[in-house]
Formats: sequence, C-alpha cells, structure tokens
Amino acid sequence: MRATPVYSLSTPSSNGNVNAAHSFILNISNPCWSKVFKPSQLTKIHNDYVKELPPVQQEMKTFHKNFKNMTDVEQLWNIAEEHRFHPIAKFDLDWSRRSILDILSSYRWGSVQRAAVSGGERDLIMLIWRAVDMCFQNLKVDSLR
Repeated sequence: MRATPVYSLSTPSSNGNVNAAHSFILNISNPCWSKVFKPSQLTKIHNDYVKELPPVQQEMKTFHKNFKNMTDVEQLWNIAEEHRFHPIAKFDLDWSRRSILDILSSYRWGSVQRAAVSGGERDLIMLIWRAVDMCFQNLKVDSLR
C-alpha cells in the first residue's frame, strides 16, 4: 500500500494556499494543527509519518544554551562567533553555528523583514530553509528544487 503524502491531507487556508506541511517536522500534539487537519488526518499522520528523532548531543545542547534569553542580533552574533568547531570532526556543531550566523545575517540586514512584508512565502522559506539544505552536506545528499 502506498503512503499518502502529508501535504495531500492539508486543507487550503483562507487565501486558497495549501499549508506547507510537507516541508516541516510537525509537532502534531500542538493544537494549531487541528485548524489544518481533521482528527482522522492527524491520526493518520501520527501512525504513518511519526519518526523518532535521535537524541541531541550534549555538546549541542551546551552550545545552544549560550543563546538562551538572548534577543539582540549583535549579541547573538558575538556568541556564535566565539565558538569554533571542526567542520569534519564536529560537523553538526559547525552546521548549527553556520546556520545561526546565516539567519542572523538575514535579520541584521532586514532581509527577513522585507521578505515577510513584501515578498512571498517562497522568499521567506528560501532565506530560512537554506539552513536545512546545508545540514545534509556531510551525507553527500543534494537537496534540489
């Protein structure tokens, strides 16, 4: 039996667009999804698509704790800049740091704000989704569009 793609279960929003549920890891216990999916669809998603994620490394948790309660872009940037990780031996940590810096750069120069105000959903996704694309580099997986 062929699995039903998650995005085919999504209902159109008020502007007629279908939610990009197929592009994200969903916390289906969050009540916000009850506005997008029927109860039977949430059950199907849970039964057919929920995958256990591996535990987060302690070193990654420690790195991310440095950013807790921080909101200033320059302070966040400085914290990320203070940490260096070997790009091969510590690929996940290096990827996380690079992703944080890339996203902070987009905030610093107003790219996120401009995309949110005058761009389309695709513009915003392209700014942020790049980080997800890059997490596969060490696996030699290409994410193509």
